[in-house]
Amino acid sequence: MPSRRWWPCAAARRAGVGEALLARLGEIAAERGWRCVRWITAEDNCRARTLYDRVAAKTGWNMYEMGVERLARADEMVPQHRIDQQVVFHGSAVADR
Repeated sequence: MPSRRWWPCAAARRAGVGEALLARLGEIAAERGWRCVRWITAEDNCRARTLYDRVAAKTGWNMYEMGVERLARADEMVPQHRIDQQVVFHGSAVADR
């Protein structure tokens, strides 16, 4: 599934909007039969992380990003297979952008 970026505007912050958005996202996930919802945030985004720590479990995963020039050489790095618009590396699916 493609990623979506969202956040409340400055005027709506600290008014419960983020919590309401996450609650609705949880309802949508349940309706669609998703096992979980994952997201990322910046290490220094303390305000958001306080909310996230309250409503979700922090995982032990770290996120990495590889620029397009490196992706062009991915065939040299690891075998890859295209399946339904996803790139699969050793069992982990990452949606194409």
